[in-house]
Amino acid sequence: MCRCRLWAVCLFVALLCGAVDDGFAQSYEDPAEKEYFRARKFYRRAKKRSLKKDARKQLRRQAYASFEKTLSLLKKRRTPTKRAKHLLVLGECDIYYHLAKLALADKQPRAACRVLKTLQDKLATVPKRWKRWRVNRLLPGRFREAKTLSEICPNTPSILTLKGLPKKATVSIQRKDEQGKLGWQKVKLPLKTTKTNLTLLMQAPGYLKKEQRFSIERWRKKTFEVSLKKKPKPRIVKRRVIVRRRVIKPRERVPVKPKPGIKPWVWAAVGGGAVLIAGGVTAAVILANTPPSGFRPKIVQIDVVGEGK
Repeated sequence: MCRCRLWAVCLFVALLCGAVDDGFAQSYEDPAEKEYFRARKFYRRAKKRSLKKDARKQLRRQAYASFEKTLSLLKKRRTPTKRAKHLLVLGECDIYYHLAKLALADKQPRAACRVLKTLQDKLATVPKRWKRWRVNRLLPGRFREAKTLSEICPNTPSILTLKGLPKKATVSIQRKDEQGKLGWQKVKLPLKTTKTNLTLLMQAPGYLKKEQRFSIERWRKKTFEVSLKKKPKPRIVKRRVIVRRRVIKPRERVPVKPKPGIKPWVWAAVGGGAVLIAGGVTAAVILANTPPSGFRPKIVQIDVVGEGK
């Protein structure tokens, strides 16, 4: 029973590598083999320059879908021995080679790099003596070509886009300068980067700054949802002004003492009588009776009599 399974696996690898005629493949009824030869048929026809560009593109799409279906069928298959497992891995690597060629023909370098990376990882699990096994002689050349094609992958960037930013928003990336110090450098969106982890600073007029870290797989195109918080409105502080009136007490007037030795006496003649004003006082005490209405007194004479020292 194990020999029959091993024979079936070896036959399938021979079919993948082109060591068996298509007529024999049609008589061998296996879903994976049928799908593989269907994909290879589309692949060969897509190379014809006599066809129109749109027709070749449609054939490449059909070939790509058939190759992916073949891979899904192979992953469900069980292998009885380690060597049979390695042979299946070689068959998968051959399919990955064709997928990478189709992606590059459609100008999709990121998809091609993802497939080529998987091819290199799987091929590393196969013993190095696999070249001495009975496999198609074209496999080593295909794998060398795949290694050459993968040289574009280190410089092939991933694409990161941000959704939800307000108008007039700017994005800066954290990078090290020549002196090794971290700083911010403005970038344009969509952002092309070869890094898998990066920190971005987003800011916009009327919004608070936001610093966020993003992770993206190599050779992927990914969109992230972001949001910025609006700046709070400035608080208007109303100050209560309390006016306190200062009550100024009137000063106590100190009476002016007259100079010693001077005793002024003021005589004033009012009407028909005489009034004596003492000490230079501005108010006069009229000793006479109250005059009748309409009477206007006249000062006849004022004599100041005093004594000197």
